[in-house]
Parts: sequence; C-alpha cells; structure tokens
Amino acid sequence: MLRLGAASLLTSVVILGSAAPAEASPLVDRADRHGDVTVTGSTDGVDPAIVDSVDLRHVTVTRQRHGVRVVLRLKQVLEPGRWFQQVGITSLAPGWAGGGSGQFFAAFATPQHLGSAMAVYVEDVASEDEEDEAEPIVCRVAATKGAKVVRLVIPDRCLPTVAGELQVSSGLVDKRGDNPLNAQDELSVSRPVDLQPRR
Repeated sequence: MLRLGAASLLTSVVILGSAAPAEASPLVDRADRHGDVTVTGSTDGVDPAIVDSVDLRHVTVTRQRHGVRVVLRLKQVLEPGRWFQQVGITSLAPGWAGGGSGQFFAAFATPQHLGSAMAVYVEDVASEDEEDEAEPIVCRVAATKGAKVVRLVIPDRCLPTVAGELQVSSGLVDKRGDNPLNAQDELSVSRPVDLQPRR
C-alpha cells in the first residue's frame, strides 16, 4: 500500500511538472566582442577601468507575460559618482533608415539612477514630406542592476508592433560636463526581431 501511494505521488509530480510552462527562449542571445569601446576626446587623467566599464559583453532579450526583459552585461557597472553610464536598446522599422515613415522604439536606463529608466514608442514617424506624426507613448521601465549587469523590463504597450532591427548601446558621461571624453560601445542585430507576444 505504501509503495502504491509513493508511485501515485511520483506520477502526480511528473504530470504537474510537465504541465508547467517552460521558460521562453530568448528572442536575442548575442555576445559582443570584448575591447571594442570607441573613445573620442582625451582620456588624460581618467582611469582606464572607467573608460572600459561600458564595454558590452552580452545581450539577452526574452519575452515575458506582459513585456520583454532585456539583460545587458557590461564589463563593470560603476558606483554613483563623477561618471555615469547610459545603456539603451532601439528598434528601427524597415524603411526608417531610408527616410520613409515607420515606427520608432527606444528604451534606456542609467545604472547609477535606475528611477529614470523609460521607453518611448512612436507608431508612425512622419517622413520629411509629411506634417502629421503620431504622439509618442512613454512608459516607465522597471530596472535593476548588479556588479556587471543591467536588467530592463519593458511593458507591451511601449513595444513596436512590427519587427525591426535592434541596436544596443552603452555610453559613459562625465557629470561635470567639462570633459569632452566620449566612450561608447554598440551591438547590432541585423535580422528583424519581433518584440510583440506571439498570437
């Protein structure tokens, strides 16, 4: 009787386990080349570790129940101080680069001030020949960070409705504003990526 009960319990666990939803596969799972930070301006007197901190290492974009989760791995997330970092992701609809109408999406965050993280989506960006343009949708973005990672959760209502080419970027800014140094890194996903939930 005890064996039968144990077997029944094991069968129930297996059935329940198989019924649980599997974790969604990433829409984007891309590593970036190390040491490819672009620097303009003078780095005199600036710790090289500060400049190199914005070196992108890996990007993952995954669908969630009510949005997408973007995980950006950097060489280092700086502590609040003189320097701050900016990370972002954009999606450009086909035809946008050629000057035609299209959708535009961008989400960005400053790891040293996560409360300012937000996303902007414009459904119909007018070309130079058009006067009317749709009002942008602005969303607050939930953002968290670790020693080498920044995570963004972007709600569905701010996501583009058509697939687009994604570009991920990170940059370094001097709070004092008197340093012309500009350090940044970029990663592009050339294939169109659909951020909307599957219907």
